[in-house]
Amino acid sequence: MIHKFNSEGTLKEDHVCDWEQLQEIWGYNSRRKQLLLKIKPHLYTLKNAGVTNIKIGGSFASNKAVPEDIDAVFNLKEVDEEWCDDVVPLLDDDFKEKCGTEFFGGDTLTKLNNEPHEKFFRRGRDGEKRGLIIVNLDSLP
Repeated sequence: MIHKFNSEGTLKEDHVCDWEQLQEIWGYNSRRKQLLLKIKPHLYTLKNAGVTNIKIGGSFASNKAVPEDIDAVFNLKEVDEEWCDDVVPLLDDDFKEKCGTEFFGGDTLTKLNNEPHEKFFRRGRDGEKRGLIIVNLDSLP
């Protein structure tokens, strides 16, 4: 599948996929595969907590061959109350160092400009619209 990228090298529109497609299409080199291996167990936590999908933005959802990390947002309102203790650590600032992924609640506000994280990841530095990779968590094996 050929993706259409904007002048910044990010997706022009959303790419909806399942876990297998995410690995095949976006895990095309060793760094990207490594990041996907690190995020996978935490996606099971989110799935078990009731989250239906994650939306990946930043450099992983771009034509950058070697992204630093995965930036992922999810709907906090979907999290079952009984799973809060398992999900909250995923949102910690130091989690990125452990996993190579930075998780955000889609409606939580950024520290940078106080707008919702999902909206932040959908806009480029020059105001260009960015697409996100939307992964259905029910597709996890």
